Amino acid sequence: MSTEENKAVVRRYFEEARNKGDLGVVEEIFASEYIRKTRRGPQPGTHEGQKEIIVRWRAAFPDYKDVVLSLVAEDDYVAAQVLFSGTHTGVFEFGGLGPWAPTGEHMGVLEFFLYRLADRKIVETSAVWDRFDFVEQLGLGTTPAPTLTA
Repeated sequence: MSTEENKAVVRRYFEEARNKGDLGVVEEIFASEYIRKTRRGPQPGTHEGQKEIIVRWRAAFPDYKDVVLSLVAEDDYVAAQVLFSGTHTGVFEFGGLGPWAPTGEHMGVLEFFLYRLADRKIVETSAVWDRFDFVEQLGLGTTPAPTLTA
């Protein structure tokens, strides 16, 4: 696939699966088994697991929206810079955060993704986002001040 075709697959994921909640897209663009590179190391990913992630976020933030700010592709990789936002009106629990009752607060957080694709499918994914900023925007804590030592 060309880099432009790879970028189109990734853009479709954000626009159709995450923004519109079309879970059928997950099976079309993710390999049946893929690798999720997380802060806890590589984890196996499945269609059902990816769908659950989308459902959880959309349940906690019904007005959830991803804005793709940039996509950069090289070889089989696509990097995405995304601003995700929404209003916390449902219970939230994800990735060791929560469960948190709705706060009614609106948040907007920058996230960076790196995808590897093969045969028009996402086979590897990783994401980095500012959890402290997210928690602070929801009114659930404050970002710790940096500690300086001599």
